[in-house]
Amino acid sequence: MVSTDLDDGYVFVIDTSHYAGNFEREMCAFMTGILGASGVGEEEAVRFFEDLGLTSREDQILNNPFADLVIQIPRDSECCHSPCSVWGNEINSVAIFFDERPPDELLAMMRERARQFCEGKRIAIHSFRLIRKQSTYTEENV
Repeated sequence: MVSTDLDDGYVFVIDTSHYAGNFEREMCAFMTGILGASGVGEEEAVRFFEDLGLTSREDQILNNPFADLVIQIPRDSECCHSPCSVWGNEINSVAIFFDERPPDELLAMMRERARQFCEGKRIAIHSFRLIRKQSTYTEENV
C-alpha cells in the first residue's frame, strides 16, 4: 500500500547501537519481505521468502503476512516511497510503517528476525517500540 503520509497508523521502531542509515532498508526487507521503490534490500527479501517457504512469486504476493499491513511513505523530495526510515534524534533506530497494528505473532516474528539480521554484524539491539499515531480533528464554531 502506498500512502502520502503516515496519517493514522503504527510505527515499529528498532533501537540499535549503530547509525541506521547504513542498513534500515535491508533490515526491513529481512524482517517483512517488503521493499521500497529503490529496490534496496532485495537479497534480504529473498531470504525472508525462503525462510517462510514462499518460493514462487505468486506465493510471495499472496502469502506475505506483512503485505496488507506495511505502508510506503515518501522518503525524499522526489517521492521515492519506502516502508521504513531512520528514526530518532540519534538516528540509530529503524522505523517500519504500518497501516494498522500488527498482530502479536507478527510483532514477535519481527523482533526475532531483527535479532537474526543483527547477528554477526556487531549491531546491538537496545529495544523495540510500537508507536501509535492518531490524527485528531477539533471543530470550532466561527
